[in-house]
Amino acid sequence: MKRFFKGAIAMAATAVIATSAISPAMAKDADPSNNEPNRGRYAAVGDSFAAGVGNPTLKHAGASLRSSAAYPVVLAGADNKVNFLAESGATVADTMVQVGSLTPSVRQVTITVGGNDLGFANVILACFEGLDTTACQGALTNAKAASAMLPERLTTLLGEVHQTAPNAHVYVTGYPVLFQAGSYCATYPTANPLLLAQLDQYASNLNDVIESVVSGAIHQGDPAITYVDVEGKFENMGMCNPQGYIFPPVNLQTGQPNPYPVHPNVGGQRAYAEAIADAGFTTSAMG
Repeated sequence: MKRFFKGAIAMAATAVIATSAISPAMAKDADPSNNEPNRGRYAAVGDSFAAGVGNPTLKHAGASLRSSAAYPVVLAGADNKVNFLAESGATVADTMVQVGSLTPSVRQVTITVGGNDLGFANVILACFEGLDTTACQGALTNAKAASAMLPERLTTLLGEVHQTAPNAHVYVTGYPVLFQAGSYCATYPTANPLLLAQLDQYASNLNDVIESVVSGAIHQGDPAITYVDVEGKFENMGMCNPQGYIFPPVNLQTGQPNPYPVHPNVGGQRAYAEAIADAGFTTSAMG
């Protein structure tokens, strides 16, 4: 069983990488309606976590895999009340393209991005069998190099948001800690909990980078930007909890690999929405 679970992790991580390979250009071609200049005064940009990948898709989601259960839709109350631009596989550079569709009338913007820049899926796949493997060390080296460039990329992205939507308050989210190895993981076969804890620390380190960029922007006198910490909303609700907020690599009821693992499920998307609302997002600014 343990061997099966590890094999499923590998299959799941491969699926994540395949999802990340979907290009935003493909997504826009599949869903021309997303090129509308504005649908309401709230815009959502970023990657698959913001798109809601793994949950029921919108009618015209196309390759973007945007979901009707994604946190932007939860916050807006309906998909036609948000300029929903987040796409599966988006990097910071791809999100810059999304931001190009914003207008000065936008009053609130949410952003979730950075994980694809660091190759988080590659790290999970390479390191799940152990941190001392050649593959894992190579993935971590690449991630470290990308991490060094991420602050500048995010800073440039935030500058572009304020250039295109100067009146908007921007909410930049972090990511949930995925595994949260503990008592739940002891109830079914998993990798070494210490290893999972180290992979979780990798996610927390990414959040530290994102938060530091936002803090730097605030220090430079930008009051219209907020970092949204989602770790608390996902506490004890990681993949090691069968009732958690993250799709595990294997469906614990059927034993079959999940098609879009390591992404927030419906409960996780609601947790994101709650965290953003707690940070100040309000429907009164929707227009």
